[in-house]
Amino acid sequence: MPNYSSNTRRTPKDQRQLPHDQIKLKPLEKSLGDLSIEPILFLVLTTLKLQVSLFLLDFTLLHAIAGLLVAFFMLVRHEASVLAQLLLGASLMVLRA
Repeated sequence: MPNYSSNTRRTPKDQRQLPHDQIKLKPLEKSLGDLSIEPILFLVLTTLKLQVSLFLLDFTLLHAIAGLLVAFFMLVRHEASVLAQLLLGASLMVLRA
């Protein structure tokens, strides 16, 4: 049995690995054969649905915040104040919802 104390180094003989032909792997067909496809499809579709709704929510909030910034700068510079007020109102409605 090799001595692995702190003052000795491992030799390459101590770190041997199995050759590739000796590694035993389970075939994919046998490991997935007993699983049904319905739960996997349900998980995939649920995950995709959740990701799409989060993306749309982030996208809407990003547009509302950008609208608030644009409306604020338009009001500060007194350019198209009616348009700025409409944009400000729409952005606040989106953020409030």
